[in-house]
Order: sequence, then structure tokens, then C-alpha cells
Amino acid sequence: MADSVGPNPNYEGDELKNQENAELLEQEADPATLVLPQPESQTTPPSEPPPIPPPKERLGKTVGKVAFLNIISKAFGLWRDIVVMQTFGTSRITDAYYFAYMFTGNIFVLFGGLGGPFHQNTVTAIGSLDDKKKVSVLTGQILLTTFAVLGLISLVIYFLAPFIVSIIVPGTGLPEVERQKLWDEVLMQFRIMIPLVVLAGLVGIGCGISNTYNEHIGPSIGPAFASVAIIAFLFFFPSTTGMYLALGTTVGAFMQFAVQWFGISRANPEFKLEFKLAPEVKKFFQNLGKASIGTLSGQLNLYIDAFFVSSLAEGSWAAIQNANRLFQLPIGILSTAMVVPILPRFVLHVKANQPEEVKKDLHKAWRILWFVVLPMSAILLALPDLIVKILFERGNFNEESRTMVVLALSFLVPSAFFYLGRDIILRAFYAHGDFDTPYKISIAALFLKAILDFLLVGPMGLAGIVLSTTIVTIFNFVLYCYFLTRKIGSLNLGGLVVPTLIMVIGSILCGLTAYYTSQFLSGLSILKSANPLISMALILALSAACGGIVYLAICLLCKLHEPSHALAMVKKKFNR
Repeated sequence: MADSVGPNPNYEGDELKNQENAELLEQEADPATLVLPQPESQTTPPSEPPPIPPPKERLGKTVGKVAFLNIISKAFGLWRDIVVMQTFGTSRITDAYYFAYMFTGNIFVLFGGLGGPFHQNTVTAIGSLDDKKKVSVLTGQILLTTFAVLGLISLVIYFLAPFIVSIIVPGTGLPEVERQKLWDEVLMQFRIMIPLVVLAGLVGIGCGISNTYNEHIGPSIGPAFASVAIIAFLFFFPSTTGMYLALGTTVGAFMQFAVQWFGISRANPEFKLEFKLAPEVKKFFQNLGKASIGTLSGQLNLYIDAFFVSSLAEGSWAAIQNANRLFQLPIGILSTAMVVPILPRFVLHVKANQPEEVKKDLHKAWRILWFVVLPMSAILLALPDLIVKILFERGNFNEESRTMVVLALSFLVPSAFFYLGRDIILRAFYAHGDFDTPYKISIAALFLKAILDFLLVGPMGLAGIVLSTTIVTIFNFVLYCYFLTRKIGSLNLGGLVVPTLIMVIGSILCGLTAYYTSQFLSGLSILKSANPLISMALILALSAACGGIVYLAICLLCKLHEPSHALAMVKKKFNR
């Protein structure tokens, strides 16, 4: 296990040259500069799992592939959220669902999804093994052990559910009758979705195995199946309670695990009931424990938020959750698309003792993500009311619901830059086998979150809860940068100042352009007389397009590498 905060003498190297920093993206155009060290080839018997291939694909190409698959999943996720909001609006049913989901679904997403502790620990553990027999034993034992342990935990949670709900969702500001109705609804949905706790570990391991063997389809497209199940249940079983909403969520989780099986089979797992675990398996669960505690602290942040939000106006928790899901639509796609290829690259760089390559890939990942997310954030901040109205305002989702979601979204969007930066740098710690530092930072963030919620919820209400989340995200990112510098030396952040400043200025002008374009178009009589939904969609599309054109023009004029490289790639594609 690497030292959590101390410097590593093997990683004291010369700083990157300024020219290297300026050419980070140009290097990507040459596949040879991105080929990682390959393990020695071995003859593989048919009965053994295939050798683990090094990620030879260029970073941008892999990111594009994973992003495309995640866009499909996120599109189905957006459809799911629209259907849920149209059916129930921001009501007690949706509040109860999101409270129950916090205990089950969020565990499934955080622990079982791409980038979760099971996924990243599986990639690290399997990627460090050259013995194919050990890979089979490792995968079989971790799947069986995970199923057994999480199964027992689920049973305990099931019987303690009434106590847990009353503690985490006190509802102190509600009348007794309303509070009891909320608890009953939360408890019913909570118990239906208990299997998600077990499936979280199994899905996460499946994603990690698939990622190790360069299989991206199952992990990326799996969430779409979960969303389709929820939509189908609400369509075929309309109800005034959240029972079928919870059932659809549970069935969808089983479907998502089934999709992972092709990737799991690549490792030929050996399922043997053995009470004595192999050394690799013990190490896996030791690291998993530390990584899970770090992730669990993030889950505890939600519990802290829920504690304070339960006393606010009805629908507040649903508004925060829907703002977060809308925020995650672009952010989640970008984060997952980059995390999937970057973690195996970091692992192999660390294995080959190449700290400078870790820094280069870190810079490259940050610049690609920030180039895309900054203008998106600007448009979300410029046109939040229009976006929420187009997506959600129908059925039981009314103007009051829209106002609450817009308020939460406006305070959440500024964290996007730091959110993505944190997600990528975190994988550098995991690649080093360092799970202690993220754990310590997450614990510090947990205390900061509780203090900020307490201070801000009184004067700001719902907005204060979301603002505290943004502040904590910035806090995390700064600490990760500091401690990674102590581990591998200077991150050469100076080389990122100028390109990032160009992106920020371009994004501000992008947002202003989008806002004033929407104001101008809204006043046109031809659009006023058109179908309202079509008119709003057209205004949003044209405003965002104008803002995007301004952003790209500024980046090109300032000779930023990202748009130039993207255009070169497009031209190369069409010239084939």
C-alpha cells in the first residue's frame, strides 16, 4: 500500500517542459505516443481467461466511444425522469421515492456504477495480475463473497428499516399525520428496493472486469435497461402510490446486472465455496473497505442533506434530486467516459514507474473535460428556466416545481468544473493503491458539509443545501491536488492556467450570447404564435448554438489545441 500523504522518492523527477505542456493534445494525434507498456505475451490455453490487453486506443477515441454509449443511457435516464415527474410531480410520492432511493438506489449507483469502489478496485486488482489462473480465482471468489456479505447486510437493513427511516427522515417540521404518511410511503418503497444493495457490488465488479478487458458496451449501456424497466412499470401499472415505481427500479437493477454477464465471463470466474480466501482476494477486500468508506462518506453527505431538507417545504428533496439528475446528464457522461479509460492507463503507468506519464494523462483528461463542460455550464446557468420547463413541466409538475428545480440547479452548476477535476485526480490515487488519502479527505469533507448545511439552511433554505455541496466539491478538488503533489511531485498546474482562462472567458461570452439570443427570439411574433413546446425547443436550440459558435470562435482565435485537434480529427474521418 502506498503511503497516503508522504512523498515518494521514486517519483521525484524533472518538471515537464513548457513545450510538452503546450503539446499535450497534439501528442494524442500520434497513437505511438499513447501506447502503454505491454505485458509479455504468453500462450493462453482455451480453458483459461484471455490475457488482459493494455489500453492501446488513444484516450480521445476511447472517451468518444464510451461517451456515445453513455449518451444513450443518459437519454433513457432523462426519459425516465420526465415520466416520473409527469406522473407524480414534486409530491410526497416522489419525496418518498428519492428518500428510499437514497438508502438503496444511491448505493447501487455510487458503489455499483462505473467509477464506484467495486469497479475501480476490480480494475486495479485484476490489472496488476499477470497470472490468468489467479484472475479466474480472484473474480470467482470476490463475486461469491460479495453476494454473501451484501446479502446479510440487506437482511439486517430490511428489519431495521423503520428505525433507519425515522432517524434519517425526521420530518420535524411536518404535522404528525403528514409525517406518518411520509414514513409509511418511504418504508414501503425502501423495502421493495432492498435487493439493489446486493446488486450494487455485483454490477460494480462486472463493470470492472469488462473495463479491464476493454469491453465498454455492457457497463455503459446497462443503466438504459434500468431506466426502461421503470418507464414500463409506470406505463403498464399506473398507481397513486410509489409501489410500482419501486418495483420497476428493482427489476431494472436485475436487468442491468444481466447485461454485465458477458464482460464477467471474459475472466472465466471459478465459483468455489472456500472459507480460506486467496491472498489477492484478501487484498481486494482490504482496499475495497477503504475505498468504500470514502464512497460511503459521500453517501453520508446525502443523509445529512436529507436530515435538513425533510423539514423544508414538500417537494424540496425531489427538486434537489431532479436538479442533480439534470446536472448529471452532461457531467455524468463526461466523467464516466473519461474515468473508464483513464484508470487502467494510470494503473499501467504506476506499474511501470512513470509518474510523468501520469501527469501528462491527467492534464490531457482535464483539458478535454473542461473544454466541453465549461460552455455547457454557461448555457445551463443562462437558460435554466427554459430547460427545466421544456423537460419537466407537464402533468403534475407545475410552475412551483419548476421554480424549485431551477433554484437548486443554479447553485449546483458552478461546481461542474471542480467535480470533473476531482473525479479524474481521484483515480490517480487509486492507481497507486492509495485508498487512505481519499478516505481522509472525504471524512474532512463530511464534517464541512454538516457545518455548512447547518449554517446555510436557515437563511437560504433549499439553495443553502445545494450551495454547501458546491463548496465541498471545491474543497475536495483542492485537497486532492495538494496531496497528489506530495506523492508524485509538482503537477505542473501552471501549464493549465492560460488554456483554462481562455475556456472560462469563452464560456462567459457563450452564456451571455445564449441568454440575449433567447430574449430576442422570445419576442418574435412568429414564435409566439407557434406551438409552445416547439417554440421553446427552437429558442433553446438556436440560443445554445449561437453561444456555442461564439465559444468555439474564441477558442480558435486564441489557438487553443482542443477545437483545432477536434476539427483535424473530423477532417481525417471524412477524408477516409
